[in-house]
Amino acid sequence: MHKIALIVIDMLNDYLTPEGLIYCSGCRSIIDNIRNCIQFARTNEILVIYANTALHDKRDIFCLLYTSDAADE
Repeated sequence: MHKIALIVIDMLNDYLTPEGLIYCSGCRSIIDNIRNCIQFARTNEILVIYANTALHDKRDIFCLLYTSDAADE
């Protein structure tokens, strides 16, 4: 028996909106594909698991590693 799940990781406003802590201008381009994958999984009774990073402010490690202006604030 196969066990299948779709894991959706870090689909957060902090990545997807310019006001976010770790905004990624190219990230919005994947939203339709992610939405289609989730719809397919639900239609086919595949478990969908959501995992998210909790960002508190610009001093969080992900902000420091992946944004150029994080250290300035």
